[in-house]
Amino acid sequence: MLENQKISALQMAVLLYSAVLATGFMVLPSFAAQHAKNDGWMTGLLAGFFGVLAILLAIGLHNGYPKQTIVEYAGQIVGRTTGRVIGLIYTVVLMHLTGVILREYAEFVKSNFLFNTPILFIILSMMVLSAWGVRGGVEVIARGAIVLTPLFILPLFILLMLIPVLELSNILPILTHGIVPVIKGSLMPGAWMSELFLMNFYCLV
Repeated sequence: MLENQKISALQMAVLLYSAVLATGFMVLPSFAAQHAKNDGWMTGLLAGFFGVLAILLAIGLHNGYPKQTIVEYAGQIVGRTTGRVIGLIYTVVLMHLTGVILREYAEFVKSNFLFNTPILFIILSMMVLSAWGVRGGVEVIARGAIVLTPLFILPLFILLMLIPVLELSNILPILTHGIVPVIKGSLMPGAWMSELFLMNFYCLV
């Protein structure tokens, strides 16, 4: 039954967007500001380039190796042994990122809502909920993302109320310390945006 599930282009886009959304708001801006200072807004442009590159790479590989993931076609590109190593590294990286994301969400929930709840309980609850969604299939996850992601995004439009007090002079002078700090500040956001390569797995459904 799960093999016959399909998701639309919109659902895939929302899934990919929500994958980088939370960390993009909570962690990455502070990292970019440490290096780029008032040029921090430029780091988002460079990071977006990495995201577009990841999407184009995923599409190109999917066209060349349809119905396969990077773990499967890596061996066909660079050889069986090297391909297995790449697949193992990619799997370990994804497991590590999953742990980091779980911790971030748990810290956010505990510090803002469930003050007295053990963080381990929060993490386990999210893992059980995620496993339940995975058991239902990608279509269930996609529909959940369509419903829940806008609820997270819409409150951000409240920031538009700050436009009357916006001081554009705060971004001046531009590139006071050159382009190098901007590049350094965009490395971590760019690496996180490269998660959009996960569409390689969604292309299978």
